[in-house]
Amino acid sequence: MYRKRLLAVATTVVLVCAVHAAVADEATRRKDVEVGDTYNLRHATGVVTDQSKDMLRIPEGYVGGGDFTVAKTPPVVDFAPIRGLIPEFFPEDNVGLWSQWGEVTKGPNGRFYMATGDHRCKDGHIIITEYDPAAKEQRIVVDVGKVCGWKPGEYVDGKIHGRMDILPDGTLVAATWLGRDVTQDDLDHGYVNGGRLITYNVNTGRTVFHGIPFVGDSWPYHSIDTQTGLMVAVGNDRCFMAYNVLEDKLHYGGRVPSGMVWNPRAMLLDERTGRAYSTDTEPDKVHSFQFDTSDHHFVEYNPATNGFRKLDCIIPLNPGTGLASNLRAYTMRRTPDDFFWCMDYQGTMFKFYPEQERTELVGVNWEKDGVYTSSMAMSADCRFIYYVFSDHGHAHRWGTPVVQYNTETGERKVIAFLAPYYHKKYGYIAGGTFGLELSADDSLLVIHMNGMFGPWSDKSAYNNCGIFAVHIPESER
Repeated sequence: MYRKRLLAVATTVVLVCAVHAAVADEATRRKDVEVGDTYNLRHATGVVTDQSKDMLRIPEGYVGGGDFTVAKTPPVVDFAPIRGLIPEFFPEDNVGLWSQWGEVTKGPNGRFYMATGDHRCKDGHIIITEYDPAAKEQRIVVDVGKVCGWKPGEYVDGKIHGRMDILPDGTLVAATWLGRDVTQDDLDHGYVNGGRLITYNVNTGRTVFHGIPFVGDSWPYHSIDTQTGLMVAVGNDRCFMAYNVLEDKLHYGGRVPSGMVWNPRAMLLDERTGRAYSTDTEPDKVHSFQFDTSDHHFVEYNPATNGFRKLDCIIPLNPGTGLASNLRAYTMRRTPDDFFWCMDYQGTMFKFYPEQERTELVGVNWEKDGVYTSSMAMSADCRFIYYVFSDHGHAHRWGTPVVQYNTETGERKVIAFLAPYYHKKYGYIAGGTFGLELSADDSLLVIHMNGMFGPWSDKSAYNNCGIFAVHIPESER
């Protein structure tokens, strides 16, 4: 029975990427948004700043597990919706889904960078927003369509789904994805199947379109070795790309050899060695969120040899479900004990030791069986990991808790429940995130949130992405 429920959730996760399920039509959505956004935050400037003990109250009627604590001191939180989304509302014959699907990137200037896309192919739009926590201001720094020269009516990519990274000289690197399988109709209307590569220098403002490095696939996930400039990316159609943005040179492009299929939702890059890791999956499970008892082996790409291999270690079985799934979330660097903290699609938490080719089960991230989570941020001393679970627009069912996980004790502490407070005061449902990042001093957690203005609903919350800058009280860290 539990397995059937998991499969139902998996189906929902896949479908939410392609459908506009929250409202019946755009006219209804417009009315809901305009009524719900009581402070007209969509057209304002700056942020609203709040601190309230109401953020620490477990939501009324909470039905989740109770194996967590709640902070004693509420955080100061700065909030603003992502602005400049054009069109805000869509024509009924080409409905989009304003949403965020990638990591938040911390710049050397103390600012944070995040991508928002409308999830369309025809007339697709993607922007990269810079958030300055000191000035509490945001601005669009890259309009991807303008940089790439996209024209009205053109069939193009609709999202940045991977990890944007920044090279030592301040150059941010990003690649695009269509967001789904390519159809014959797309090709008939001129869609070129290939992720676009762009760079933006956060210091100088210079933006460069590098074209399509590999024709034949676009990129659900990518990471960049900031020391060498090598982008490693996994494609929607099972291709793999290694492209050096400093040399503008393709090192590898094509299917992964030796019968391996690289999981397209993970690209763990170990900058100590330059090697990239994910898990091996099956051709018919490339975009599947189903869980099973099969072995999900770690796989490795070594840029020194331009070669791939399957490792001896596998994803541990979830202690609640007894099932396994692919790698999804992980820390961006090793701990002093030479391992990465990781989560699979279920929220199973484990350690991954690359040199030892070993994994070690830790537990789950929430509830008794875990919850899907795609982004985690680790403090400088490796003592705390922060995450917001249930990324696909459903986190508000739990109150959208910001979780602090103590790596020494295993304690899961809620820093704030965002959804009830922000919906009551501002009409905004905080639905979940695929990207969050800590400031250099670990005092600020910046979350790029999927969400929406309007009446409360248990359905997925999209179309009004937001920025939450959570100032973590010193007493809670």
